[in-house]
Amino acid sequence: MPVKSRTWHLSGTDWDVKRKGRSRPLRRFVWRVVLTVILLGVVIPAVIGPVVGIMAGLIALPFVVVIAVLALVLLLLGLAIAGAVAAGIIGVPAWFIWRASRPKDENRERQRTPELPEENLKRRYLAGNLTHLEYRDEMLAILKGQFARGDIDVNDYEAEVEHLIRASQNADRRLRRSRALDPDEVR
Repeated sequence: MPVKSRTWHLSGTDWDVKRKGRSRPLRRFVWRVVLTVILLGVVIPAVIGPVVGIMAGLIALPFVVVIAVLALVLLLLGLAIAGAVAAGIIGVPAWFIWRASRPKDENRERQRTPELPEENLKRRYLAGNLTHLEYRDEMLAILKGQFARGDIDVNDYEAEVEHLIRASQNADRRLRRSRALDPDEVR
Protein backbone atom coordinates (compact mmCIF):
# COMPACT_ATOMS: atom_id res chain seq x y z
CA MET A 1 0.00 0.00 0.00
CA PRO A 2 1.23 3.17 -0.93
CA VAL A 3 1.79 5.64 1.75
CA LYS A 4 -0.47 8.52 1.62
CA SER A 5 1.42 11.70 2.10
CA ARG A 6 0.13 13.94 4.70
CA THR A 7 0.72 17.53 4.04
CA TRP A 8 0.51 18.49 7.62
CA HIS A 9 3.63 16.39 8.30
CA LEU A 10 5.73 18.44 5.93
CA SER A 11 8.35 20.69 7.29
CA GLY A 12 8.05 24.47 7.00
CA THR A 13 10.30 24.63 3.93
CA ASP A 14 8.47 21.87 2.17
CA TRP A 15 5.16 23.45 2.97
CA ASP A 16 6.26 26.85 1.44
CA VAL A 17 7.49 25.13 -1.70
CA LYS A 18 4.28 23.20 -2.06
CA ARG A 19 2.13 26.22 -1.42
CA LYS A 20 4.09 28.35 -3.90
CA GLY A 21 3.76 25.74 -6.49
CA ARG A 22 0.02 25.51 -6.16
CA SER A 23 -0.77 29.25 -5.94
CA ARG A 24 1.61 30.51 -8.62
CA PRO A 25 -0.77 30.04 -11.59
CA LEU A 26 -3.58 31.68 -9.63
CA ARG A 27 -1.36 34.58 -8.65
CA ARG A 28 -0.13 34.95 -12.21
CA PHE A 29 -3.69 35.07 -13.45
CA VAL A 30 -4.73 37.67 -10.88
CA TRP A 31 -1.69 39.87 -11.65
CA ARG A 32 -2.31 39.57 -15.36
CA VAL A 33 -5.93 40.62 -14.88
CA VAL A 34 -4.92 43.57 -12.67
CA LEU A 35 -2.18 44.68 -15.07
CA THR A 36 -4.53 44.34 -18.02
CA VAL A 37 -7.15 46.49 -16.30
CA ILE A 38 -4.53 49.07 -15.34
CA LEU A 39 -3.03 49.18 -18.84
CA LEU A 40 -6.43 49.35 -20.48
CA GLY A 41 -7.42 52.09 -18.04
CA VAL A 42 -4.34 54.09 -19.07
CA VAL A 43 -3.92 53.13 -22.71
CA ILE A 44 -7.54 53.40 -23.83
CA PRO A 45 -8.03 56.94 -22.59
CA ALA A 46 -4.54 57.91 -23.78
CA VAL A 47 -5.05 56.55 -27.29
CA ILE A 48 -8.76 56.72 -27.84
CA GLY A 49 -9.42 59.74 -25.61
CA PRO A 50 -7.86 62.36 -27.89
CA VAL A 51 -9.63 60.92 -30.91
CA VAL A 52 -12.94 60.88 -29.07
CA GLY A 53 -12.12 64.25 -27.51
CA ILE A 54 -11.39 65.79 -30.91
CA MET A 55 -14.58 64.37 -32.33
CA ALA A 56 -16.56 65.53 -29.29
CA GLY A 57 -14.87 68.95 -29.53
CA LEU A 58 -15.74 69.29 -33.21
CA ILE A 59 -19.32 68.35 -32.47
CA ALA A 60 -19.57 70.59 -29.39
CA LEU A 61 -17.69 73.62 -30.82
CA PRO A 62 -20.64 75.21 -32.65
CA PHE A 63 -22.80 74.83 -29.55
CA VAL A 64 -20.11 76.40 -27.38
CA VAL A 65 -19.74 79.34 -29.78
CA VAL A 66 -23.49 79.91 -29.94
CA ILE A 67 -23.75 79.76 -26.16
CA ALA A 68 -20.82 82.18 -25.78
CA VAL A 69 -22.36 84.66 -28.26
CA LEU A 70 -25.74 84.45 -26.53
CA ALA A 71 -24.05 84.99 -23.16
CA LEU A 72 -22.23 88.06 -24.53
CA VAL A 73 -25.44 89.48 -25.99
CA LEU A 74 -27.27 88.91 -22.71
CA LEU A 75 -24.40 90.52 -20.80
CA LEU A 76 -24.44 93.62 -23.03
CA LEU A 77 -28.23 93.79 -22.85
CA GLY A 78 -28.07 93.57 -19.06
CA LEU A 79 -25.47 96.33 -18.92
CA ALA A 80 -27.58 98.53 -21.21
CA ILE A 81 -30.67 97.96 -19.08
CA ALA A 82 -28.70 98.67 -15.90
CA GLY A 83 -27.31 101.86 -17.45
CA ALA A 84 -30.76 102.98 -18.54
CA VAL A 85 -32.18 102.32 -15.10
CA ALA A 86 -29.30 104.21 -13.45
CA ALA A 87 -29.75 107.10 -15.88
CA GLY A 88 -33.46 107.12 -15.13
CA ILE A 89 -32.95 107.07 -11.39
CA ILE A 90 -30.22 109.72 -11.37
CA GLY A 91 -30.69 111.61 -14.62
CA VAL A 92 -34.42 112.33 -14.68
CA PRO A 93 -34.53 114.09 -11.30
CA ALA A 94 -31.33 115.95 -12.16
CA TRP A 95 -32.84 117.08 -15.45
CA PHE A 96 -36.01 118.32 -13.69
CA ILE A 97 -33.93 120.23 -11.14
CA TRP A 98 -31.80 121.77 -13.90
CA ARG A 99 -34.87 122.68 -15.94
CA ALA A 100 -36.61 124.22 -12.93
CA SER A 101 -33.54 126.29 -12.07
CA ARG A 102 -33.32 127.82 -15.57
CA PRO A 103 -35.16 131.07 -16.14
CA LYS A 104 -38.04 131.07 -18.55
CA ASP A 105 -37.36 132.24 -22.10
CA GLU A 106 -39.40 135.45 -21.78
CA ASN A 107 -37.57 136.32 -18.55
CA ARG A 108 -34.29 135.65 -20.27
CA GLU A 109 -34.98 138.41 -22.83
CA ARG A 110 -35.72 140.93 -20.08
CA GLN A 111 -32.71 139.92 -18.00
CA ARG A 112 -30.30 140.37 -20.90
CA THR A 113 -27.74 143.01 -20.09
CA PRO A 114 -27.82 146.00 -22.42
CA GLU A 115 -25.02 146.08 -24.93
CA LEU A 116 -22.25 148.51 -24.16
CA PRO A 117 -21.66 151.24 -26.72
CA GLU A 118 -18.09 150.03 -27.30
CA GLU A 119 -19.31 146.54 -28.15
CA ASN A 120 -21.91 147.88 -30.58
CA LEU A 121 -19.26 150.07 -32.20
CA LYS A 122 -16.79 147.17 -32.52
CA ARG A 123 -19.46 144.95 -34.01
CA ARG A 124 -20.39 147.58 -36.60
CA TYR A 125 -16.69 148.13 -37.44
CA LEU A 126 -16.00 144.41 -37.86
CA ALA A 127 -19.13 144.05 -40.00
CA GLY A 128 -17.72 146.69 -42.35
CA ASN A 129 -20.38 149.34 -41.65
CA LEU A 130 -17.75 151.81 -40.40
CA THR A 131 -14.40 152.86 -41.78
CA HIS A 132 -11.44 152.94 -39.44
CA LEU A 133 -11.55 156.74 -39.16
CA GLU A 134 -15.25 156.68 -38.24
CA TYR A 135 -14.58 153.94 -35.70
CA ARG A 136 -11.70 155.94 -34.18
CA ASP A 137 -13.69 159.15 -33.94
CA GLU A 138 -16.71 157.46 -32.33
CA MET A 139 -14.52 155.47 -29.95
CA LEU A 140 -12.74 158.67 -28.85
CA ALA A 141 -16.13 160.28 -28.18
CA ILE A 142 -17.18 157.26 -26.08
CA LEU A 143 -13.89 157.33 -24.13
CA LYS A 144 -14.27 161.08 -23.46
CA GLY A 145 -17.78 160.48 -22.13
CA GLN A 146 -16.61 157.66 -19.85
CA PHE A 147 -13.76 159.80 -18.56
CA ALA A 148 -16.10 162.76 -17.96
CA ARG A 149 -18.54 160.52 -15.99
CA GLY A 150 -15.65 159.08 -13.98
CA ASP A 151 -16.10 155.47 -15.23
CA ILE A 152 -12.41 155.27 -16.19
CA ASP A 153 -9.40 157.03 -14.72
CA VAL A 154 -6.71 159.06 -16.48
CA ASN A 155 -4.32 156.13 -16.98
CA ASP A 156 -6.98 153.93 -18.65
CA TYR A 157 -8.13 156.85 -20.81
CA GLU A 158 -4.56 157.60 -22.01
CA ALA A 159 -3.85 153.91 -22.66
CA GLU A 160 -7.00 153.53 -24.79
CA VAL A 161 -6.31 156.74 -26.74
CA GLU A 162 -2.71 155.64 -27.40
CA HIS A 163 -3.99 152.26 -28.55
CA LEU A 164 -6.41 153.93 -30.98
CA ILE A 165 -3.68 156.24 -32.35
CA ARG A 166 -1.31 153.28 -32.94
CA ALA A 167 -4.09 151.33 -34.65
CA SER A 168 -4.80 154.37 -36.88
CA GLN A 169 -1.14 154.66 -37.86
CA ASN A 170 -1.07 150.97 -38.76
CA ALA A 171 -4.28 151.37 -40.76
CA ASP A 172 -2.78 154.33 -42.64
CA ARG A 173 0.27 152.27 -43.55
CA ARG A 174 -1.91 149.42 -44.77
CA LEU A 175 -4.01 151.89 -46.76
CA ARG A 176 -0.93 153.31 -48.52
CA ARG A 177 0.31 149.81 -49.29
CA SER A 178 -3.02 148.78 -50.72
CA ARG A 179 -3.07 151.90 -52.96
CA ALA A 180 0.38 151.04 -54.21
CA LEU A 181 -0.95 147.67 -55.29
CA ASP A 182 -4.12 149.14 -56.82
CA PRO A 183 -3.43 152.75 -57.97
CA ASP A 184 -6.85 153.12 -59.61
CA GLU A 185 -8.69 152.74 -56.27
CA VAL A 186 -10.63 155.87 -55.40
CA ARG A 187 -10.87 156.87 -51.80
